[in-house]
Amino acid sequence: MYCSIAELKKLEEEKHLLDKVKNEIESFIFDAQDRLEQRDYKLCSTEDERVSISTKLSEASDWLIEQEDSTPRKVIRVHKKEPYIFLCL
Repeated sequence: MYCSIAELKKLEEEKHLLDKVKNEIESFIFDAQDRLEQRDYKLCSTEDERVSISTKLSEASDWLIEQEDSTPRKVIRVHKKEPYIFLCL
């Protein structure tokens, strides 16, 4: 099966957008995990809260790693908000 140049460009653009969304989620997770170790965050949270948030961030990270390049960006976008929701619990 042959693809046209337009189809290849569309596939390439979709992969680029998927990578961008994944990178945004990954960056958020790393930033949030780092903040959990900062003094100010430790002063205004309990150990149980930090463990709970860290666990949920790890779950989100694991989910992201499991996603293949063929995962529709729409699915990633739906889950993109989950780490934010986790922190609001």
